[in-house]
Amino acid sequence: MRHKFGALYDWEKPEFGETVGPFYPEAFDDFECSLHNLLRECFVHLKTYPDNSLPNINVPMYIRGNEEVNEWQAFAHDQFDQLKRKQPHWTLGGFGHPDKVCDFEYWARMPRLHLHEAVSLTVGVEPEYLEELLKEEESLLETISNPLVFAKRRAEQFTRQFTLGQNIRSIQTDKLLDWINAVSLAVHTEALKHLERFHGKRGKLTAPHARPDARELDSVTTLFTAMAIEQFGYDPTAKRSPTVKEIQDLAASLGITMSDDTIRHYLRRGAKFIDPEWKPHSR
Repeated sequence: MRHKFGALYDWEKPEFGETVGPFYPEAFDDFECSLHNLLRECFVHLKTYPDNSLPNINVPMYIRGNEEVNEWQAFAHDQFDQLKRKQPHWTLGGFGHPDKVCDFEYWARMPRLHLHEAVSLTVGVEPEYLEELLKEEESLLETISNPLVFAKRRAEQFTRQFTLGQNIRSIQTDKLLDWINAVSLAVHTEALKHLERFHGKRGKLTAPHARPDARELDSVTTLFTAMAIEQFGYDPTAKRSPTVKEIQDLAASLGITMSDDTIRHYLRRGAKFIDPEWKPHSR
């Protein structure tokens, strides 16, 4: 089975960590279901072969095998091709992919950052994974994932703010922190923690207002999530919830504009502090 499936045999749906930008935890569900179905189908089929044929069933394609070998190699060939073509890009669910996490301490120590490094640090992804992607046109990135469009637009913000071009090719890291604080830019909490650690003294001198204390923000988001649970029946364990739309509609009725990504972000952040033994109430 491992020989037939190759890398797909060990594929697992990623468990996302903290995510900056669009977040779609359900993005890999259909692929996971299709892969598991094909695994089961192939396993059931493999059990129909005599035991004495199994040791030699995985001969190379260019070697003429017996009837069983040829049949096994051809079995579900079209399904494999379709599955490989629809394998989701790693960014599709968001920038919290566990295999792409940024080395925050290393990059935050840098006195200057290139554009893709600054974008990658703030969204929490190791720069090597975004460097080439950020060079693509936005129209192409739209066909891959919304998180990539988000990163591309953030790169445009940084380019304009720090006048990057032929003469200026990198961003002073302390100036980046100044601007993050000045405009309350949404960045990964680990990135902000290490930026403050290495560049915070200079950054805080020029920032027009201080960012909320992390503990204070945790308290507010926990309260926000608790209210969503009690008033809207929010279930943090559910893959999909109508609560985000309900909160968004309530805010709109008061003349407040809130994106669904922002609401999801703070609901998830607050949910981290809920007792693991807690069970959702029935509405």
